[in-house]
Formats: sequence, C-alpha cells, structure tokens
Amino acid sequence: MVKETMSLLRQMIDDREKTIVQEIINVETKQRKQIENCKIPLGNQLQFLNLRKAILDMHLIIKDHTTLLKAKEEFDDYLKKTNETLESLQIPTRIIYHSQGLKQLQQLKEEILVHGQYVEYNNPELQKLMMDNGTNEKLDLENKQLIDHDMTIVADVLRKTKVRKTIFLQQKRTGA
Repeated sequence: MVKETMSLLRQMIDDREKTIVQEIINVETKQRKQIENCKIPLGNQLQFLNLRKAILDMHLIIKDHTTLLKAKEEFDDYLKKTNETLESLQIPTRIIYHSQGLKQLQQLKEEILVHGQYVEYNNPELQKLMMDNGTNEKLDLENKQLIDHDMTIVADVLRKTKVRKTIFLQQKRTGA
C-alpha cells in the first residue's frame, strides 16, 4: 500500500516536472524569437549608422563646410528618427518563472515525512529467545505466533551467526 502510494506520488511529481520543464522551454523559445526579432532591426540600424558616419567622415576629409553642415543636419535628423525607432522597439523582458503548486508540494513532502515514517518493528521476546539460544543448533519456534516482521528478525540473526541451526516452525493445516 505504501509502496503503491509512493510510486503514484513519484509519478505525479515526474508528470508535473515534465509539464513545468515544457512550459519553461516554450517560454524561452518565445523569448528567443522576440529577441531575434529585435536584433534584426537593430543590426540594420547599426549598418545604416556606420554608412552615415562614413559619409560624414568623407565630408570632413573634403573640408567643404557647406556640405558638412548639410550632412550634419541630415545626420542629426537621422539620429532623432533612430532614437524614436529604438524607443518604439519593444525589447522583451525576462519572465520570472512561477509555477503553481510548489508550496503545496513542500507541504505534501512534510506531511509524507510526518505520516510516512518508517516504524522499526521490535519483538523483545523473540530477540531474547534468539540471544538465549546462542550456539545451540536447534531453534524451536513451534509454539510462537510469528508474523513476517518476526521472520525478518530471525533471518537477520541467522545471517549474523556462524552456527548452523535447525528451525522448528508451527505448521498451519487448512481444510477438513
């Protein structure tokens, strides 16, 4: 029962994790596209700016003051238009990821730790019998009503001892 519950919980967590990862991938892909859409116009603006600068430098070399003043006015107009264009570009902002249910997941984890604690089974009577038996080769468990956890204790003790033992267990007979 606990194993099934834990496997179902693990599956739920894995499914939720896959969903969250896919959402993050979708958001990042969308943001990359937006950034690429902003980079292209900015690259074009940079090329055009370099061209304008080259023209202005050429006018400086020629030292024709009238064409230089005219080119400066054109360059100033170009800078104003470029600033307006840059301000109108909507640069994508980073999205802060928020996933619903993460606080609930932490609370669920704490509840599992509280309610799903492993309780170690002890049977002091059986443990005393096993210790008292010591190196005796026969272990009589015939009249003991043992459960699975008791048999685990017996198996652990037998693994640790080097003495070969014969175990007598109660046989249950069913039917008529």
